[in-house]
Amino acid sequence: MKKINTNGDCKPDLHYMVNIESRLKAIRTMVHNRDYFTISRARQYGKTTILRALGRYLSSDYVVLSLDFQKLSYDDFLTEQSFSEALVREILQKQSLLKTFRRRFWYRCRNGKADSAA
Repeated sequence: MKKINTNGDCKPDLHYMVNIESRLKAIRTMVHNRDYFTISRARQYGKTTILRALGRYLSSDYVVLSLDFQKLSYDDFLTEQSFSEALVREILQKQSLLKTFRRRFWYRCRNGKADSAA
């Protein structure tokens, strides 16, 4: 039975929510065109919900990398060097993602598509 969610991200199979399909399609077009976009709203407007849904929506065509900068410490932001090291450390912790990226990259190379969006 679905319920109204007022805390955390919404899951369509568990919670009542508006249809965000048109928003996901619009963002996918921006991603495909390599456009910049931001998602900025006040608390409890569905930012996390749409980002997680977008990750699932894009995962069949792109390698989706989700990073949480809240996990970095204050010192990680002090210098470019410390930030770069912290960012690489976060990315390397996602080994399964890197394996997926390698498979897709090599597949695209073999098929002459290495320069297209991964």
